[in-house]
Amino acid sequence: MSNDAARATAETLSDEAVSIGQRLSEAMRLGDELENKLATQRSEKNLVATIYLETAASHAEDEQEMLREMLSIVKASSLAGAAIQIARAISLVDTICACSDESYLQVRGDVRAINRLLFSALDVVDARADRRLSETVSVLFGNPHLNPWVPVEERRPDLSGE
Repeated sequence: MSNDAARATAETLSDEAVSIGQRLSEAMRLGDELENKLATQRSEKNLVATIYLETAASHAEDEQEMLREMLSIVKASSLAGAAIQIARAISLVDTICACSDESYLQVRGDVRAINRLLFSALDVVDARADRRLSETVSVLFGNPHLNPWVPVEERRPDLSGE
């Protein structure tokens, strides 16, 4: 391993943003697991198990939201941490779209511009990080399906017309 690679790995291991991202990944995995169990118990009409699983799923959602919030109060110190924070910013920008007042069209245009900027930066950072975003948190983290730099047919194969 080269000195640069060793330094990058050490930076990643000590990066709080990466640590939070890993915790978020585990919380997301647990949330998905609980949702699957909950769906099974609901279909089997097991009321007691459903109540317990709904509570556990709510706790998992709370943890995920808290970890997402924590990502904005730590400073990244590695490319992997920066990629995680950029992906979180993309998710936050996506929520801005909920406005419905007269400035809606301007806000939507601003959101598209911010997405182009963030996805451009994320692609560079993620490519150079020693740990890819999809390996650190989740393939879905950061709404990759919104990436305007990837042809829509690659993001949504059902739109390829084939």
